[in-house]
Amino acid sequence: MLRDSPKARQPVAAWLFILQFCLPSLFLPAAGCSSWPDSGTGEAAASGGLSLDEFLAGDFFSGVPYAEAAAYGQAAVPELIQVLQNPVRQQSWSVAATMLAMIAEPEGVNAVVSFIERPPEPAITPQFRWARSNAVLALGYAANNQRSMQALNYLVESLEPGVWSARGIQTAPDAETGDYETESGEGLTESAILGLALSGTMEGKAAIEVYRNSPMRTAQQRDMADAALVEHARVVALGLVEYDRRRHSHDFN
Repeated sequence: MLRDSPKARQPVAAWLFILQFCLPSLFLPAAGCSSWPDSGTGEAAASGGLSLDEFLAGDFFSGVPYAEAAAYGQAAVPELIQVLQNPVRQQSWSVAATMLAMIAEPEGVNAVVSFIERPPEPAITPQFRWARSNAVLALGYAANNQRSMQALNYLVESLEPGVWSARGIQTAPDAETGDYETESGEGLTESAILGLALSGTMEGKAAIEVYRNSPMRTAQQRDMADAALVEHARVVALGLVEYDRRRHSHDFN
């Protein structure tokens, strides 16, 4: 997401571009979409019978493909949870969290929420920050796929002022004390709004509208919410599988 200049207004058309290419994608913190080229192990190869480890190693420029990831199913959940709990596998955390949300088994959704809220140990890393943002966003798949009330409620609650501080979400250590500071949560709230767009639920739409219509919103935040509502309508009209297929082919004309 374009978060470097929070005071600068982004037109709705720009937010729609961002959403189309970044909505379920893996994006680097404060750097927009991932600029990694597809190595050949990404979405084109995902339907070719890859092992779970091979799939996790993919570079997904346009995001993790929903149908292929969800097809790994319940059997993959224990291993994906282990990946999230293994500090050696940080490079795979974002894909693993997204896959767990796409598979949408309750145990996996629990693991994604726990991952979002766990303290970074021993220190926050770009991979952790990146994976956490995508984990929040990816809960929208669970809310859509299995009508996971846990995922849906978590996303709706994520739009409440001060919720990230209340959850103890932490960011980089203080330069003077070395202690972790509580995150303001603006970027994570944006991820939650995009997750609610993916959810395709009436509750998700209503939550985005309440957020958008608050007098506290900046023009940029309203534009982002408007763009999310457009994507929500597309998810409702197309269904998540077809929406994801069109997003990957950039076919929303």
